Amino acid sequence: ARALAVGSQIILTDEPTSMLDVSIRLGVLNLMQRMKQELGIGFLYITHDLATAHYIAEETAVMYKGQIVEWGDTHSILKNPQHPYTKLLISAVPDPDLPFGNLVKNEPNYSIDADEIRQRSSIIVDEFDQI
Repeated sequence: ARALAVGSQIILTDEPTSMLDVSIRLGVLNLMQRMKQELGIGFLYITHDLATAHYIAEETAVMYKGQIVEWGDTHSILKNPQHPYTKLLISAVPDPDLPFGNLVKNEPNYSIDADEIRQRSSIIVDEFDQI
């Protein structure tokens, strides 16, 4: 409301819907879309929620260690990520339409423990640091 009162052309939002119920979240996102269309207000929407980014953003910038590593059309970035960190972010999003059996089919080590997951994750992060 304060940003609107002073006539801001762009509003910075940092996870504005992260702690909201799903139905309220959609209402906030729809309000932001209407403000964009009817008032010409732009939003810088900071989020880790890629589904929300896909819904709300025309353009997306992916940051890793404080640096923008990929920037462009949101749909293109999500469909064809170029940077390894972007690929990892997208692969971390669970797919509710994918049956669990498909995740473990033909995978002999599907029951790896948390320590092994942490070890694999640290190897991936080390590889990013070298990019």
